[in-house]
Formats: sequence, C-alpha cells, structure tokens
Amino acid sequence: MNQKPSDPLILRLIQSGKLEYILKGAGIFLRDYSTGQGMCNTLWKECGYGESEMTRERWIELLHPEDRARVVEAVGLLQTGKADFFSEEYRFRDVRDRYRWVRSRAIVLERTAEGVPSLYLGIDNEITDLMARIEAERTEREEMERRYLEAEALRQASTVITAGVNPGESIGRILAQSAGIVSADAVFIWAVTEDGLDCMGARGADSLPPIPQDRMPRTFAWVLQERRPRRTFGRPISRGDVIYRDSLYMPIVSRGRVLGILEFLGKEPRALGRRAEGPAAVFADSAAVALENALEFRKLDREAGLDWLTNLPTRRRFDFRARAYLEGPAEDTCFCVVMMDLDRFKAVNDTFGHKAGDQGLAAAARVCREALRSTDLVCRYGGEEIALLLPGADGKAGHAVAERIRTGVEALRFPDYPEMRLTVSLGVRVSCGGTRDLSVLLAESDQALYRAKAEGRNRVILSDPEAPTD
Repeated sequence: MNQKPSDPLILRLIQSGKLEYILKGAGIFLRDYSTGQGMCNTLWKECGYGESEMTRERWIELLHPEDRARVVEAVGLLQTGKADFFSEEYRFRDVRDRYRWVRSRAIVLERTAEGVPSLYLGIDNEITDLMARIEAERTEREEMERRYLEAEALRQASTVITAGVNPGESIGRILAQSAGIVSADAVFIWAVTEDGLDCMGARGADSLPPIPQDRMPRTFAWVLQERRPRRTFGRPISRGDVIYRDSLYMPIVSRGRVLGILEFLGKEPRALGRRAEGPAAVFADSAAVALENALEFRKLDREAGLDWLTNLPTRRRFDFRARAYLEGPAEDTCFCVVMMDLDRFKAVNDTFGHKAGDQGLAAAARVCREALRSTDLVCRYGGEEIALLLPGADGKAGHAVAERIRTGVEALRFPDYPEMRLTVSLGVRVSCGGTRDLSVLLAESDQALYRAKAEGRNRVILSDPEAPTD
C-alpha cells in the first residue's frame, strides 16, 4: 500500500519532477541486488560511468587493489543478510585511469524472501581533496618528527664535542652519531693538509690512506674550491674493495676556512635518500668543531714531538715509531739503522759561536730529511747525533743513503760564516733476517760510528764489514 507524504512541501517536491536530479546530485544512489537495477548518482557519471555499467562486477573491478578485499567483504555481509549498514572509504578508478577517494554510506531498506537486498539506498561523497590534505598533514608531521630526531642527534653530537674527550675520540663518536642523521653505508671525514687530504676517521668502512694533492679526485677538488656540497647518483665509486653508487660530499667549514670534506656513500643508487643534503649540511657544522679540535690537537702533538732546533722528531717519538715497525710483522727482508754525528762539533761552537753551531746542526738535519723517503724514520737522538731507520734497505742501499748525507753535509756553505765547514761520520747497522731489537741495533750502529771517527772521520762504516757497498 503506497503512502503519500504528510508534509505538503515534500509532496510539492515530488510533484515537481526534479526529485531524481536532486537525489543524484546529492550523491544518492539506489540499487536492487535481486534484479541488478540501479540509479547511478552524479558522482559516478562525472567519473565517466552510466547506470548500465555499474553492475556489481564492473564496480568491483574499478576498486583500488589495496581496498578491494575490504570493500568486497563488507558488501558480502549485506548480500548474505549479516548486515544492513555499509560504511567504507575507498578508491576507485575513473575513465581517465585516475583513482578518486569516496566515502560511501548505505542502508538496506527492503529484502526479498531469500534475504537479497531489493532496495538499497546510499550516498557517495568524493573526499579526494580531503584525503590529499590528510596525507600532506601526515607527511608534514613525519617531517617534523624527522627534524626533531635529527636535531636531537645533532645536540648529542655537539655534546660529545664539548665533553672534553680526546679529539680523535670525538671524531669517532661524531661518526657514530651520523648513523642517525644520514642513511649512509659508509662515512669518511677528510682533513685538508699541505700535501692533500688525510682520512681522520671512517664509519662503516676501514680508514683510508692519505690522498696526495696531485691525485685528488675532481669531485673533492671541486667541493674544496666551490665550498658547496655535491651529490652524484649511479656513478661507481671505489673505496677499498667496496663499490658505492650514491655519494654526497659536504665541505667542512670553520670561521671561513675549509677544513675538510664529509663523504657519505651508499651502495645502491639514491641510498642516501632524497633529503640527505639538509641533515648532512647541519651535521657538517657540528663535525667542523670536532675536526678543528682534532687538527689542533694533532698539530700540538706533532710540535711536542719535534725538536725545536732541527725540526726533526724527538728521540721519544723515534723510539715509539721504530719499535712499532720492528715489533710488527717482518715484511721487509732487510733494513738499516744509522747513527750520525757531526765531526768536531765542539770546535765549531768554540770557533764560530753557538749560534753558528745551531745553524750548522739545523742545516745538517735538513740534508738528512731531503735524503730520506717518506717511509724512513729520523730523529735528533741527542746533542749533535742523529739516528735513522731505513725500512727495506739492504747494505748497499743503506750505505748509499748514508753517503748521500755525508756528501750533502760536506757541501754545505754558510753565508754568515764563510769559513765554517762541517763533516759527519756515520755508522750503519744492516739487518737481513737478524735481530730486531732496537737497543741492540742502535748500540751496534753506534759502534760503527765510533770506528768511522777512529778511522779519520767524514766517512761511512758498515757494522758488517762483509756487507757489499757497491
């Protein structure tokens, strides 16, 4: 039995013939699952679909794959009579293959004797813009959380720097802190030196040897010159035995001076993430404090280990490095220990004055430095004595180095003291598979030195008379 609306305004609305358009425009839809009939709302038509296309099978096919199972399950509850209400938010694909977000609410008004919904009414509202705003807010919130964590990590890193620990240890702790700031597989801190770059520390990889100025990679040179970061993607970069395909280089600057470079490396392209530059730049500011402290500490340590007059390492430093070599793996078949002494140096001081003697000793030390390789060790052993250790040198090589020093000192001239001449005597102790006791080696090279003095000075004597000299 049909009932007429009691409200005259509703009756007038029905009689106007516009109710269908109003319902469709408001997002209302009707469906009869028993016959397949349906009234499609304006939203679906705006998306390019008509009432004949909105069968259950077609509608389900348009759902986003991530939403389909959930929505199908909810519709199934309606069809089986286990639920009369439907409330879901989902995405569906329009005719232009763009996914739109919809909030759908519906109720079953009638069912057949079998329980199939025969009058199913609902309303669809597009919420694509709303979901975009929610996603943007979520992304912004995550970004704020990320920045907070970065700031906290940087605060901790700064605390480490000012904690009063050894600057070298600060470098290590700073590198450990970098793990929470940039997702790099390896991080290196490089310090600018007169000769090129020194690796001050590494995380995720072994520390690397220094890079000479003439072999500096172009990327490093560009960052140092431009004082700007540089990012490369995909280009293979070798560090040791590992290949990296994403890299970021940040200049470390303090008080207008470039101290070094922070190198972040990832094994996969874009492994460092899209926003790595910002956190890395802030981190570089913190690292600058640690690096500056470490460089200053190293400078003071080096100066403390250098003799003020000759600029040669002190005996203490020589002993430390020489023992480290001699007590380490025996990689060299031969090596030489050399003792050198200026001849009649007291007479030089007495004749020309101690200032002239200091100048002569400093000049002799300079001859020694120029005659040696970077791997050789040298020190002012005491007074006018200089000690040397020549790794990998046999008797012939050791004698050649000593002779080069002898002739170099003999050729020295002093404009302030034109009459002053210097000569030196040298004793060379060769060891090829023999003792590696530093005390024994120094004593025996000293004995060879005294022989050189006894035989007339200004000469080189090998502690083993059988060792070849030519």
